Amino acid sequence: MTAVDAFQTAVGDTREHAGALGVTGWLKFAALILFVSLGPSIASRVGRFAALASVSGEPSDVASAPALLVIAAAGLLAIQYINAVADLVIIESLCTNRLHVREYARHNLRRGAELFGFRLALLVGAAL
Repeated sequence: MTAVDAFQTAVGDTREHAGALGVTGWLKFAALILFVSLGPSIASRVGRFAALASVSGEPSDVASAPALLVIAAAGLLAIQYINAVADLVIIESLCTNRLHVREYARHNLRRGAELFGFRLALLVGAAL
């Protein structure tokens, strides 16, 4: 009977914590998880777009290719920075059992920049 009791206790605890978030909390959490999981996919697509923009051989696109590369690189870096901050927001939310996205995001902007820099250094090191 102890396994059944432990299961019932776990179900009760899960309902208590899941219900405490409410609908808006679950929507915020889903948005964070979605962004964190889609961040690398979006970044790779931006990189592929930048590569395709530089391959174009039409004379009219020669002037716009560097601009597209700069825009794509800036977008890639912005997505990766936001992804690093979102990672830290999720970790802090799980540690505190509260979901205050704006507060945690403001609190982790510098740490997100450090994580972003670390990931960027690893990426550059792996590319060389």
